[in-house]
Amino acid sequence: MHSEINCTSKEKGFYLNIWCDETEDIKDTEYPELIHNRCLSFSSIQNILPINGQWRDKGLDSLKVYLHFYKGMVKAYKPKPSSVNKDISSENVGGIREVVRRVPNPFWLVRGVSRYGKDCVILSPEKVRSQFRENLKSLCQAYDLEIEN
Repeated sequence: MHSEINCTSKEKGFYLNIWCDETEDIKDTEYPELIHNRCLSFSSIQNILPINGQWRDKGLDSLKVYLHFYKGMVKAYKPKPSSVNKDISSENVGGIREVVRRVPNPFWLVRGVSRYGKDCVILSPEKVRSQFRENLKSLCQAYDLEIEN
């Protein structure tokens, strides 16, 4: 297994983001283009063994995600410079902050966008937008809220 390794801190935990050659253990994935990426919790890692071979220098696989920020977030938004979730562009266009972000794991993006409420919208790709929409529907169902179409 040749890997690109990156460490991040999220939600009071430390995670090891890796790119793996081996994908046989993944049976079903919403994002086949990200199948080589793994996000491992440090608290769950029991053993790390060194290997010989070539290191991948391209980084993690990623999606380009297009976001719009509104109201106070237009000025308050801080670009993400990290090597894992990096903003490709961020500009104010007609009172809207348009951001294009490199995203290797949509799970963390969806959780992050949730905290901005209606002041952040995922425009594309449609798979990520749909995942966010499904999370919202589940949340509404948990609180007995009906959604009007």
